[in-house]
Amino acid sequence: MPYLPPYLALTKDQNIHPGVNFAVAGATALDTKFFIAAGLGKFLWTNNSLNIQLGWFKKLKPSLCTTKLGNTENQTKTLAYVFLMMFQQ
Repeated sequence: MPYLPPYLALTKDQNIHPGVNFAVAGATALDTKFFIAAGLGKFLWTNNSLNIQLGWFKKLKPSLCTTKLGNTENQTKTLAYVFLMMFQQ
């Protein structure tokens, strides 16, 4: 599989249909607020938690799905691939 362009480095006219990489090095599954409340905020590398990355996906989704329901078949394939890659690590 080819490397996908990072979401944060996309250009205006870039083709995003092959896919986009939302991952951020050092990102956590829990929001930054959790770590700050636990006194661990100074150990975070980034504030781009999984929730933030999912927000980026929701923002980009309308440009990928042109119908009201979207392309369910492609979404299912994409999510299956994402989960496989996550658990393969």
